[in-house]
Amino acid sequence: MIKTIAVALLTLTANAFVSGQTSPTELQRGKSIERSIAVGEIQSYTIRMQENQVLNLTAEQQGADVVLKVFAPDGSKAGEFDSPTGNQGTEPLVFMSHASGVYRIEVSRLSEPGNSEGRYEIKLIEVRAATKAELERVRIEQEIAEIERKWNDANERRDANALRRLMADDYANFVAFAAFSANKDQFIQSGQLNVEKHKSQITKSDITESLTRVMGDLAIVTGRINLTMTENAKVLRFPIRFMHVWTRRGGTWEIVGDMVYPAEPSARQRIAVKVDSGVLESCVGRYIDESSPDYPLIISRSGDNLILEATNNRDTFYPESDTVFFSKSTADEVLLVFLRNAKGEVTNVELLQQGHLTMTRKVN
Repeated sequence: MIKTIAVALLTLTANAFVSGQTSPTELQRGKSIERSIAVGEIQSYTIRMQENQVLNLTAEQQGADVVLKVFAPDGSKAGEFDSPTGNQGTEPLVFMSHASGVYRIEVSRLSEPGNSEGRYEIKLIEVRAATKAELERVRIEQEIAEIERKWNDANERRDANALRRLMADDYANFVAFAAFSANKDQFIQSGQLNVEKHKSQITKSDITESLTRVMGDLAIVTGRINLTMTENAKVLRFPIRFMHVWTRRGGTWEIVGDMVYPAEPSARQRIAVKVDSGVLESCVGRYIDESSPDYPLIISRSGDNLILEATNNRDTFYPESDTVFFSKSTADEVLLVFLRNAKGEVTNVELLQQGHLTMTRKVN
């Protein structure tokens, strides 16, 4: 028996070493932990939470661009956090628990040119009871999750009736890598045509990295789909990213916008152009991500360009058009895409970084 236990412990230790993981460290309120971290390494922390509590912690990046992941007591991934701060500045994490138990926070590091030594300092700010507004937001997110399931199921089955029930009359679809756009009727017809002409059928669609942002009667869902489909007897597999825009009308959620774009950032060279001064001024303001409102994006103007400030980081963005601005400070593509209402006023900005899309709302 002793020999069996010893072998089991040795195996566990070897597996942890091979995977680059460290034994979890329990986080304590107000106490900072500073560590160095290498690319490919995973460092783990734990925190005990009751149902419907809010966790607030930060990771101060000191030469390491870190990603924070939260895992629920049952082992499922409950959240992933990676703000546009590069390898310096604050990486915030604000998360609400859905069950009581021990949660695990994993810290990993993104690959960077040179992969030089990097450090970070993690600190637990607070664990508190969720407010009524936060609980209501979660209830709405659960509603959105259910209609997202219905939407994806209807698309897999090419169920025209189910799709029509979920789609708004002013629905618009855009496939970025195919330069294809369609309204409600065109989208349904194109699906039926693919089935009839190309014998096209979606056989599997694994959705990961799904994030939901709720802003009143507007909800935006982003994520990644690893798609498997058959077309003319051939099996095709490819990853894509999506953004779904839902609006609540008369108490019912309808999808009004659906965009699909490449899972990996474009390698093409972007060229800065000169845009009107009024366009630049309209982009200036304070923007918040509803899930972490204490960490706003501040956008200001500097000559013919825009300046983005986020959690102690500052970067210059150059105009490619009236709506798209890009950064030159990193090899990875980082974009700001501004959305306007019918009056031409900027209402939101999308931040696209390493294939991840974050939607923020302009507040002033």
